[in-house]
Amino acid sequence: MIDKSNRFRALGTAKPGELENLRQQMLAQDTDYLPAYHITPKTGHLNDPNGMVFDGEKYHLFYQWFPFGPFHGMKHWKYLITKDFIHFEEGDVLAPENEFETHGIYSGGAICIDGFIYCFYSGNVMNEDGETFSQNQNIAKYSTDGKLLDRWNIVSQAPAGYTGNFRDPSPFINDDGELMFVVGAQREDESGATLLYKMASLTEAELVGEVSYGGKSDLAQQADVYMHECPDISHSNGKDLFILSPMGLKPQAERYNNIFSTQLMIGQYQKGEMHAEQVIELDKGFDFYAPQTFTDSERNIMLAWCGNGSLSIPTELLGWKFMLSMPRELLMEGNKLMQRPLVEFDQLKQPLVTLEQPSRYDIDGNLSQSHIVVDGIADQAFSLTLFEDAEHKLVLTYQDGSLLLDRSQTIETDDMKRFGSERTVKLESLQQLEIFIDNSVIEIFINGGEEVMTSRFFIPNRSHNMAFAGAAAVKISEMSAISLY
Repeated sequence: MIDKSNRFRALGTAKPGELENLRQQMLAQDTDYLPAYHITPKTGHLNDPNGMVFDGEKYHLFYQWFPFGPFHGMKHWKYLITKDFIHFEEGDVLAPENEFETHGIYSGGAICIDGFIYCFYSGNVMNEDGETFSQNQNIAKYSTDGKLLDRWNIVSQAPAGYTGNFRDPSPFINDDGELMFVVGAQREDESGATLLYKMASLTEAELVGEVSYGGKSDLAQQADVYMHECPDISHSNGKDLFILSPMGLKPQAERYNNIFSTQLMIGQYQKGEMHAEQVIELDKGFDFYAPQTFTDSERNIMLAWCGNGSLSIPTELLGWKFMLSMPRELLMEGNKLMQRPLVEFDQLKQPLVTLEQPSRYDIDGNLSQSHIVVDGIADQAFSLTLFEDAEHKLVLTYQDGSLLLDRSQTIETDDMKRFGSERTVKLESLQQLEIFIDNSVIEIFINGGEEVMTSRFFIPNRSHNMAFAGAAAVKISEMSAISLY
């Protein structure tokens, strides 16, 4: 049993050497699952990516962090700065210190204005009943060298007609050059909504109203959706991309089978109305939620939380929990969204071997930190089995237009099993797979990124073997280990 009695501790209460001791315990306990090139917490619990922005030279990203244990506790924003997504420096942690954030700093986005970074975030406060919480909206000002300069409240409470579930502000500049933000909300009838605010200045926020979803969006008909989380607006090749994580979505065949899922609406956004020409589930794996985007001079980049809700996973017994996905580029090619790993990760690839004969192979290299490209599938039946021993294996199978990821023979907690051990993607055809493995996470890019599956898996003492069946060529590279920060 994990002791959660300290779940509302702030970073400032850490004793000298306490976090370093927790870090060393974690490293000593976990020799199987800590990743090499995915962002993980140094200690404790990680969830949503936050505050992602490009300042013209460097990328800035934060994530939800509870330092003292592998569970949802007092939220902080951990701050990382990078030029290449491989090497990172740390900025000042955004820790709860004020009356508008007494019980944590919840998620939000960021924007760069006049050489400063403005982080929009939700403050979490306990209600008078001593059991429930409400959120408000705030801004923290940072320098581009990672220094926290100031913070202030901009919206003290949810507007009339909405509950205290009011979080995840995401700022953007509209077509008229005005500073706006969208924020997730819950109506008093406990249905989900997205609110739109306009800002005359960085200290004044005015409610415009609810964002409406039309076209092919069926959110208005989703009676079970009780909260909108992590709204995010970006653009690609003339299309607006509106990401939303609606809590309460019901499964629809192969879609929305996780405890919480994420939608992407592709179409046109204008003045609080999102007309959806397409609605897709962004990722078809087990572990993907709360994605956020930002742009550099050329690319629309997304990261997500490789986790979901409060699901129990094996690493919580080892002192840490969850990680971020690899950053990936979002781009529209015609009417199709493509997701691709960033080219920055090419520098980690060290070619090992190319296999062309279906068989079982022991790999002379680290398959646990690897990049695998499968070419020449030509829409024929295919299977790939990884890390097989007497008790465990991870299996990917394609037949008759269905790609199936099966983790039933890996270690799964009862919590994980509640949502099934298989995920399926329906395809018109399968031509190619690009797979990244990092000890306890697999990210599968299908047909150049037309679909993606992101999933955690847990196999201890992995054997570096794989087997494949079908007419294909399998090229394996090792991803060189790095120390992120």
